[in-house]
Amino acid sequence: MKTKLIVILALLLPNLFLTNSYSQNSKFIGSISSGINSPIGETGVTNQGGYSISGKIGYKFNSHLVSGIDVDYNSFPNKNDKTINSGGSFVSQSFKVFFMFTNFSSKGKIFPYGLLAFGLNMKDSGPFNMDIGGGIGYRISKNVSFFLEPKFTGTFESYSNLMFTSVKMGVMLSP
Repeated sequence: MKTKLIVILALLLPNLFLTNSYSQNSKFIGSISSGINSPIGETGVTNQGGYSISGKIGYKFNSHLVSGIDVDYNSFPNKNDKTINSGGSFVSQSFKVFFMFTNFSSKGKIFPYGLLAFGLNMKDSGPFNMDIGGGIGYRISKNVSFFLEPKFTGTFESYSNLMFTSVKMGVMLSP
């Protein structure tokens, strides 16, 4: 039940600000993305990749800084379960505060950005996590962009750490 709620929120949260995203004076952005992930080191899961789903809602403080909430869901097959589709999985669900650094005032179609996020995990992995990464966006209109976003995530717990990389593709709505 909790997993379904997280996934539903990740898919629907960007739509809460969809009408504002098309407004010229809006300071809000929203995005939704999905992709693949891969654990790093001995994590208790296989070296097989898993999948990732994410949704962000943010506020533009100025033309270079956006901060907001990121809802992230990552799933990996269990180490003892060598196939992705056989039912066993390790899940990392998190709510994070993110900071995005870019130049929103740029008129070009392509824009790079950096990301830093930290937050709380809700299932299986440690209680805290942190992301560092970036991405590259491509504006298809004034308010809509596609993006590719590689990042590194570390979860921190007193007895073990889960670290993984992910690469996501998605759609960003911004004024």
